[in-house]
Amino acid sequence: MLQQTVARLRPLIRPDRMWTVTNAEQAAAVRAQLPAAARKRVLTEPVGRNTAAAIGLAAIHVRHATVATL
Repeated sequence: MLQQTVARLRPLIRPDRMWTVTNAEQAAAVRAQLPAAARKRVLTEPVGRNTAAAIGLAAIHVRHATVATL
């Protein structure tokens, strides 16, 4: 499903701008399924919580990356 999601997003978002949040157990498998450019933007949750926490973690990193490029 991850590869299918990336394929759907490619017309809208370049792989080097995609972020993925996962847990430590799945991080290696997730990176293996992503395009090379997207592998650098895999966030690993230090402790699995829930969907809201994962979205919050991603939002902080996306905001930081956006500010750094301005």
